[in-house]
Amino acid sequence: MLPGMLILLVVFFVGQCTYWANIHYHGLTGWWVEWLGNADAWVGGAASAGWITSSEPNPNGPSIIVLQPYTEGAGAYGHVGVVESGVSAASANANGVSVSSMNWNGGWDQVSYWTFHPGAGVSFIWHP
Repeated sequence: MLPGMLILLVVFFVGQCTYWANIHYHGLTGWWVEWLGNADAWVGGAASAGWITSSEPNPNGPSIIVLQPYTEGAGAYGHVGVVESGVSAASANANGVSVSSMNWNGGWDQVSYWTFHPGAGVSFIWHP
């Protein structure tokens, strides 16, 4: 591991959703999140870093879901998780998207799986 990679690993607090999304997305794709901040800042951070931002998940591979504050049960800072494989827009809209995340619904430092639905306050980001 390069020294710069170690810095990226520790910029998000262990047990938080941002920590899990960064670590797990990297494990699936080899790409680290390139910005800082709470979940509600991730769409802007992704856009500034040249990542794809969309209202639908990546149909060709993993993506990170970003829930804005108070969207679908998210708290005041929003929430992020990982859609682990490609999902078509039609399937996502009809069935929702299965997401792995950490610190959801009181599960501190626990990975859990939940289904979220595209719509207002929900974005998806991935490295091009």
